Amino acid sequence: MIERKRGHILAVSSLSAKVSTYYMVAYTTTKSGNAGFMQSLHEDLCLKNQDEFIKLTTVYPAYVSTQKDLQDLIGTACDIPFYDPDYIAELIVSGMLINRREFIVPPASGIFQFFK
Repeated sequence: MIERKRGHILAVSSLSAKVSTYYMVAYTTTKSGNAGFMQSLHEDLCLKNQDEFIKLTTVYPAYVSTQKDLQDLIGTACDIPFYDPDYIAELIVSGMLINRREFIVPPASGIFQFFK
């Protein structure tokens, strides 16, 4: 990417990195680390003036219906919506195409941040 002077790195974190939930200590820890890595990488790219041609995006998806066992565990404890993976993927690609650095998908899930 540096030699070609172009590129885009996507990191899929989780809404859990912004709003922790029960029974998810290891998951939340790894997703928070993922987000921290991307923040540090951005700083490094800025110091080397490479942030103009290497773009970074960190996305924080809400609950995506990819793991039935997790969905059952969380769903029995509270009424949380799970989203279709294709829908979430479309939102992620749309955000990348306009070079968004960080965003929550779907956008309405950002409201969970206020209930910490």
